[in-house]
Amino acid sequence: MIHGLTGTGKTRLLQLLDPAIDLEGLANHRSSLFGGLDREPSSQRTFESRLAQLIPTLGEDEPYFIEGESRKIGRVFMPKPLAMAMKQAVLVNIHCSLATRIERIIEDYPVTDARILANIETILKSLKQNMGESQVEEMCRLLRNGELRELVRILLLDYYDKRYGKSMREYRYALEISAENLTEAAAVVTEFRRSLAR
Repeated sequence: MIHGLTGTGKTRLLQLLDPAIDLEGLANHRSSLFGGLDREPSSQRTFESRLAQLIPTLGEDEPYFIEGESRKIGRVFMPKPLAMAMKQAVLVNIHCSLATRIERIIEDYPVTDARILANIETILKSLKQNMGESQVEEMCRLLRNGELRELVRILLLDYYDKRYGKSMREYRYALEISAENLTEAAAVVTEFRRSLAR
């Protein structure tokens, strides 16, 4: 199971691995505060149907890859048997530089029109209780001025890393690797999986 801080490229890495379950793809939601931007999230029925169609294709002989997720992904819930199975997973933690994380998020969440810009500002304003009014106002100013790298830097360091970093440190990882180069990371993780299947 692939773990990593926001922006490390977990979903990108998963797309280079086989066999894999892309829960965010099945849910059509990136499972983050901004995960539903410019997407129509799947219904529970559609999500479960897609998952049920995928699982038989994975094979039974070797481990498959999956991203560490909470049970709720957007507006759908992971089936309990899968959530329970994930508690027994072998954990892989990926990491990369803050600069790389910022660039990946900017690429993955393009601000392409005024509607998306307005949606992002609405989401930012919902963070006042977590981050304080003055910091949220500063982030909205950065958004309106197109200073996206600084906006993402603040979100990563002052929201996402504080929110998820502590819980991630409580896990025991069987493998920790750099994801600066995702192709190289995929090769390392694939070989690690082979070693588990032997």
